[in-house]
Amino acid sequence: MAGTSTYISSGSKPLIKNTPAQLVYANYVLTNAPQILAEAVSEAVSEEVAHLQESLPQEHPEYQEIVEFFGITYDPKTSSFVYVVDDEYADLARLIEYGSPQQPPSAVLRNAARNGAERLTSSINSKLAKALGR
Repeated sequence: MAGTSTYISSGSKPLIKNTPAQLVYANYVLTNAPQILAEAVSEAVSEEVAHLQESLPQEHPEYQEIVEFFGITYDPKTSSFVYVVDDEYADLARLIEYGSPQQPPSAVLRNAARNGAERLTSSINSKLAKALGR
C-alpha cells in the first residue's frame, strides 16, 4: 500500500502493521520534540555567543577584556533569552554599556540583544525545519 510504513527511524516497530507513514512521522515528532527543540536552541545560542565573541571586539575594542565572559540564557519568568556577563565582569560591562560622567554609554550589548533575537529565532526555526525534514 502506498504511503504506509512498517519502519520507524527511531528503531521501534509501529504498534499496528502497515501504519501510514504520516502517523509514524507524527509519532517520531511527538516522541522526540523536547530533545529536538533543546538541541536546536542550544546550537543557536552557541552560534550567537560565538558571533558576539568574534564581532564585538572588532567593532568595539572596549569589550575585548570581557567578551569571553558573555553568555545567553533563557529566563522562563519573562519567556525570553537574556544576555549575561559573568558576575566578576558585570561592573565593567555596566560601565561600558551605560557609561559614566567620564565615559559615554555604548549600548552595544542592548543592541546585540535586540539584533540577536532575530538571528536566534531564525537559527532555531532553521534547525527545527532541518531536524524535522522540511
